[in-house]
Amino acid sequence: MLSLDATFIFVFISFLIFIFLMKLICYEPILKIIKEREELYEKNRQTVDDVNLKAYETEKNIESEISNAKYENAKLLKEASDKNRLEKENILSHKKEEAKNILNNLEISLDEQSKNVKQELKNEIGSYVKQVVSKVLRTNEENISLELSKADEIIK
Repeated sequence: MLSLDATFIFVFISFLIFIFLMKLICYEPILKIIKEREELYEKNRQTVDDVNLKAYETEKNIESEISNAKYENAKLLKEASDKNRLEKENILSHKKEEAKNILNNLEISLDEQSKNVKQELKNEIGSYVKQVVSKVLRTNEENISLELSKADEIIK
């Protein structure tokens, strides 16, 4: 069977010392490095997740701001368009009113001029009639009196 002699005990003790030294020199530092790498990996993964989340939130904020800017732009364009339309309508109504006033003033002026011209014609016709009558009757013009209502009928 198996005999236990001193070499076996020496090899067994040497083996235990070897295992203890390997644990101190190799195994624990390797486990420490593996643990550090796992922590670094987890930290980096968390950082990447945070960056991705921030990027997603930033993208959503930018999209929201772009949407708001488009809405504001459309709103401002509509307001400007409405304002320009109202201004145009105001200017047109003002110009129409000015044109009506000018036409009314011209009409009044023409009526006055027409009345003046009619009065001048009436006076001239009366004067010509007096001259003609005085020459036909061979009398003085001052002695002749005329009805100017007949001259009005002739002018009309």
